Amino acid sequence: MPIGWITEPPIVKAPDLRSGRAVLRNLKAAIANYLTDVGAAAPPSAGRDAAHQQWLERGGSAYGIVDAIKDDWHPDTEDLWVYLICAQPIGVMTIAQAGNGFLHIDYLATHPGSADCGGVLMQKAVQLSVAAGCGGKIRLCAANDHARQVYAHLGFKTIANGGADDMELDPATSAKWARLAGRYHYAPYVPGSRWAS
Repeated sequence: MPIGWITEPPIVKAPDLRSGRAVLRNLKAAIANYLTDVGAAAPPSAGRDAAHQQWLERGGSAYGIVDAIKDDWHPDTEDLWVYLICAQPIGVMTIAQAGNGFLHIDYLATHPGSADCGGVLMQKAVQLSVAAGCGGKIRLCAANDHARQVYAHLGFKTIANGGADDMELDPATSAKWARLAGRYHYAPYVPGSRWAS
């Protein structure tokens, strides 16, 4: 059977606590396996170079965030959204009820071996924000310096009068987002982009 192509990434909402926890266990195990493989690729006795160490730290952070989601996620007050590739989770985010004109992302974690997964999840979050009547606006708290840089790259700005880690996105005022055919798109993801199914 040939590979099929879709125009929307396969991001689904976990229907209940049991299935959500299963997804989180699978993603956590995949991250752990990846970190073991990447760690084993480090030069023996020479130690790890800075880039290799940073990669391992990114993976460790993702592992910790998935673990925190597993402990903190409450399906009655938050939705768990899962990005799947070949039926395997490569990214997750929890979104709380909209308030103060913003949708709030409590947690976002991606497999450290993935590329652009965070941007794809963020585009989904913007669409959910529009559907919730928030105009695509999102708020979140960056977990670390790397996360702050990633979110800034996606168009987030530090909230005035907020903490250093509190950030918000308004796609209507960000040059990194475009509204085409009634939908916001992260600028690098041109309409008609395809994700393999």
